[in-house]
Parts: sequence; C-alpha cells; structure tokens
Amino acid sequence: MNAEKELTRRFATLVQEGSFDALAETPWPAPETMLAEAFTGDLPSITARCGVLGFSFPVWRFLTQGERGASLVEYFGMTRLSRPNDLRDATLPDPARDEFGIGFSCTKDGHYIEYRRAYILAAHPQRGCLIIRNNSWFFGRDRLPWPAAISLKKQSNAAWQAITAADFKDFMPIDQAPDISAALLAIIENHDDQLHSWLLADGHPHLCAFLRAKITQGRGMPYLGWVKTGMPPWSPIDVQPLRESLVAQLVQAPQNFHRPGYRLTLLSGPGGDLPAF
Repeated sequence: MNAEKELTRRFATLVQEGSFDALAETPWPAPETMLAEAFTGDLPSITARCGVLGFSFPVWRFLTQGERGASLVEYFGMTRLSRPNDLRDATLPDPARDEFGIGFSCTKDGHYIEYRRAYILAAHPQRGCLIIRNNSWFFGRDRLPWPAAISLKKQSNAAWQAITAADFKDFMPIDQAPDISAALLAIIENHDDQLHSWLLADGHPHLCAFLRAKITQGRGMPYLGWVKTGMPPWSPIDVQPLRESLVAQLVQAPQNFHRPGYRLTLLSGPGGDLPAF
C-alpha cells in the first residue's frame, strides 16, 4: 500500500507540474507488480489514461445528483440502475454503506457503458469488458482488487450490467489484452467527451436549472472551473464559486464558457478535487 501511495503522489506531482507526458515512462501499479517493466507499444499511454479516469470520479459527482428531477447524466440519455449490490448495509454510515453504489448506464453502437460509484466500465458482447476502479481513498479503492482490468469473456450487455464481485475472477491485467483494452478505453473517453460537450450545447438548459436548484438549496454547491482535457480534476483554472450572477452569464452566453483544450467542470472546492493521501 505504501508503494501505491508513493506512485499516486508521483502521478499527482507530474500532473500539477504539467509533465503528463512523462507518465509514459512512470511505473503504475498493476495487480501484483509494476507493469512498466513489461510495457510494449501503446500500453504506457493506455495505463496512464486509465489512471486519469480512476482519479476523475469527482468529476461525475454533481452530474449524477438528482436535483428536483433527473440527474444531468439521465438527461444526457443514461438510465439510473438499482441492483442488490448497490448497498452493503443501509444502516451503516458512508462509506461503509455502499458496496458498489448506484450506477447509470447506456448502450451506444452495441457497447454497454456504465458509470458507477465504485467503477466505470465499457463492454461489448463479443469483445469483453474494461473496468476502471474509483481510486479514491474515501470510497472505491477497497471495492475492486486492481486499478483497471480487462475480461475477454463473451456475454450479453445485460450480463455485464449484472456483474458481482464473484465475476472479478474473469478479469486480468490490461497488458494481457492491450488492443481490446485500448478500444474499450476509447469508448469510455469518447462518451465522457460527448457528455461534457453536451453540457454547453443541448444540455445547457438542464445544467442551468441544476445550478439554480443548487443555489436555492443553499448547500453542497459546486464550484465551476476548467480542467484540461485528458487530465484529472487536480489543477483547474479560473475556478469560481457558484452564484446567481455566474449562472446568469451561463444562461445568456454559454459560448463564453468554452475554453479550447479545457472542459467546464463542476468541482467540490476552489482547488479542484485532489486525491487524499
């Protein structure tokens, strides 16, 4: 665990220094050993991108919250799921309460995509499944045995939706199937890019309504900032607290909230969402 914490610190330092390219040469934890020693081809890039997503779960925190209606991801087209392994024990406090937490899913071009509190995944009946763990120290890190893994099992999308901890035996390190891992990783990344683009396009009215509902509620309000595309929410720029005047600007001129190379992101604090060590 100490070695994994040290790697996480190194990862955070590289991102904050703008030295993300160096991640291709930086060891990253595999299920038992450091995969970097056996990396070939694009595997360093695949592993680093999985690492980014594993530390990006705070980005979806507000997008999956219902506020006077459906959540933003539901307006985007995803369906909220309810399964027996959402909870461990409803009487326990968070984070012990949830097993894997609630999830939201959709199917695009035959691929099954899911955002869940403990993991995100992309799967296909004939290709398998890539699953990426929520690497938060608060919740997620102890729910799955590895940061990212791949299964080449052929089964229906309904079966991928119904996976349990018992199915983890079918998964293996991503270096054992890098091509399939890369293809499924691209499905997740493209879906998330579309989601964030939608927020300032067709989803713009829903985003503004959500933010105004948060202001009315008066608690748990997000900050608005811009996160560099392909990076975790650790070094946002131009972060602003949520206030009515800011929402009014967003209503009147959403085009002014576009930043080339960055994505408008709902953040937990003025410094973004850094991992806790």
